[in-house]
Amino acid sequence: MQSWRSVMAALLVAFVVCTRALAQTVSYPPASSIDSALGIRAESLSPGASVALRTAVVDSDGRLWTARAEFRADGTGTVDTGSDPSLDGSYRGVEATGLFNQMRIVGYSAGQHRFAMSGLSSLVTTIALEDSAGGVLDSLVVERFFVGQDVEINSGIMVLDAAWA
Repeated sequence: MQSWRSVMAALLVAFVVCTRALAQTVSYPPASSIDSALGIRAESLSPGASVALRTAVVDSDGRLWTARAEFRADGTGTVDTGSDPSLDGSYRGVEATGLFNQMRIVGYSAGQHRFAMSGLSSLVTTIALEDSAGGVLDSLVVERFFVGQDVEINSGIMVLDAAWA
């Protein structure tokens, strides 16, 4: 017969393994066009959990732009910016791209600065999933393109790489 200590140890190991298997994650396509209306998803949360999603990008002048939105996970432990409302933060309500288009320079009000870009390069953006205390649960880096990968720019003229009938 097993002692209560060995049973408790086995339960603790099972809990740790299950917790790691159900780690909270944030997802978004690793590369997309700047105008894609794709929602950011957070999964494997506790149903009803309060979490925040944060985006951050540095412009060509070296200024940090961020946005943050607070959400409550649905009954399946999921948050999707395309269908779930932001309850507080940089915007409120359902806005799939809100965390991208509501970014501001830290410490400044909306409209005080324009985003500085040199050329038509892509934007490399960090997306972070935070718990209610501000701890980072997961993060990822995504690249958003101004010009599709099938477009070639020659002397200021865009040439579409496609066969025309």
